[in-house]
Amino acid sequence: MGILLFAIFYILIIPMCVLLHEVGHGLGVVLSSGARASIYLGKFNEKENKKNFHIGRLDFHIQWSYFGCCYSAGDLKKNQELAFFIGGPLMSLILSLISFWLWSTTSDGVFHSLFQGIT
Repeated sequence: MGILLFAIFYILIIPMCVLLHEVGHGLGVVLSSGARASIYLGKFNEKENKKNFHIGRLDFHIQWSYFGCCYSAGDLKKNQELAFFIGGPLMSLILSLISFWLWSTTSDGVFHSLFQGIT
């Protein structure tokens, strides 16, 4: 079971955590300004990583990867840039706190190990 959990973690969980971190940056832009945000999981290249879908003003360009970025074409004021920069780490902190709580409330087992790894 350990090797399966390891594979799930590296194939699904890490890319999802990176994507959620980038969504945090995008939400910082969208909530503080009228600009659109493009969220990339994988290459930051419009030709190779085309838009897959959008949710409101968030455009998602997703390829399986361990890295990502968020881009906003609009000119942002200082407070909007601050919201952009803080959004990603704030989302990561929230994800970490939720997974820590789930880790501490689950008994030993697969989910316990999974939430421990996310935390």
